[in-house]
Amino acid sequence: ADAVFVNEFTCRGKGACPAYCCCVGRSPESFAWAKDTNAARFDGPTWTDLARRQTQSDADDAETAAAAAYNLNLAVGQCPVMAIHWVTPKQRRRLDGIVADAAEGLTDPREGADAVYALLAKAAFENGRAA
Repeated sequence: ADAVFVNEFTCRGKGACPAYCCCVGRSPESFAWAKDTNAARFDGPTWTDLARRQTQSDADDAETAAAAAYNLNLAVGQCPVMAIHWVTPKQRRRLDGIVADAAEGLTDPREGADAVYALLAKAAFENGRAA
């Protein structure tokens, strides 16, 4: 699993997350505040993309990619409510769709939150990586 998903149903949101563990502050190249939900949203490169940049780039870009990978991993691990998860790109697309449908009012947010929780549990089992 090398993509990141933020469970916007459990994210504390802008202003409520402590600065010392805020993913948007820790890794602004990967996270931003979503305008529609006020929660953090991942919008960065995958772990594989960052690893590729470290090995196939000039020294400055490789160092930047290494720092971005380090900050991304810290942001995932330091979330105080464990709202950030490592998933596959395919899992992320499915999870993002569920969140988007709830944010747009197409589905009940409680049902969306339950579906995300169940899919994240399955992803953690299938991927063998809890975060």
